[in-house]
Amino acid sequence: MLLVLAPWVGAANLETVFERSLPASMPWPLDVRFETAGSVVLGAGRNGVFRLSVKDEAAHPEVVVRGEDVTFVSRLALSERWLVAGTTFGPLGWKARDGQGAYREDVPMAVIMDLDADGDEVWMLGSRRDAEGRWAPEGAILWSVELDGAKLGTPTPRLYADSGPGAEEMARCHILELGAVRSLHNGRWAVVPGVQPGAYLLDHDGKILRVWQTEPLGFADHCDLDEKEFLRLNGEPGPRSRWLNHRRTLDDVLAWDGWPALVLRQPGDDGPRWEIVVLTEDGPSKPIPVPLGTVGPNAHLRGDVLGNRIALLIVEYEESPQARTQRPRLVVLQRKGE
Repeated sequence: MLLVLAPWVGAANLETVFERSLPASMPWPLDVRFETAGSVVLGAGRNGVFRLSVKDEAAHPEVVVRGEDVTFVSRLALSERWLVAGTTFGPLGWKARDGQGAYREDVPMAVIMDLDADGDEVWMLGSRRDAEGRWAPEGAILWSVELDGAKLGTPTPRLYADSGPGAEEMARCHILELGAVRSLHNGRWAVVPGVQPGAYLLDHDGKILRVWQTEPLGFADHCDLDEKEFLRLNGEPGPRSRWLNHRRTLDDVLAWDGWPALVLRQPGDDGPRWEIVVLTEDGPSKPIPVPLGTVGPNAHLRGDVLGNRIALLIVEYEESPQARTQRPRLVVLQRKGE
């Protein structure tokens, strides 16, 4: 059988087509999604959700969801119908993209490492506690929930921990945010748990279609923290940043032409660098360097894809905005020649 790969997989060169520093009104931007070809939405912690032009560097951000209407926004999702705002601990908020109705409800999850949406479904990488307070009694680390207008449906488990009930790997390593989940916009989902090896391709019903081995890619793909190290890292950001800055890690998973694209972070003496590796039917692609120049030592990326462009949010994870070496930046990259 002749395998035809997505044309971008062989394109090893990306060029910057838009770049700007973010205004002081968004001190904690934490996630980004394309809204249209000319705009993105940004999850900005306690400040809510903003819309920002990716054509006009001087454009002022527009409020999409007010900070007082959400507890905290660290993760965003955008489907054809809904804008979804979530956080590691706390309620899930969602707003119809046509502007009719905004809702918030506590989701029965103990932790949400990442989330994404497709249609009326939201998939969440994380675990729950039961009514007795037991962590992940069924061992699930990936869940889906349906948005039924103003209500949340009942969460459905989609993927289970290698360790079984208790999901110890998620319990101890969710604080490192090593994993991600992303809709591929074709009825399939990609998930890299980060707390256990493997990159998974699942269909809409949660059936595993493919598992790529992550060990050859050389990034931290499993949890080996003991109780003492967990307690040391589960506090101020300094110890966590030092741990991450000694390892190659996953910052995000993108969807491009129906395949998962891993955004891999490599720390270095002059700051981190990133590359994209696409997982296809034929295996991992050659790494594609991400041209971002010099960034602060604790910088991380979140991103999204629309057509042949990638929107990347670059933020230094520090104790305060004043401790950063650079203001958060929004960069849009495009494949050269397109």
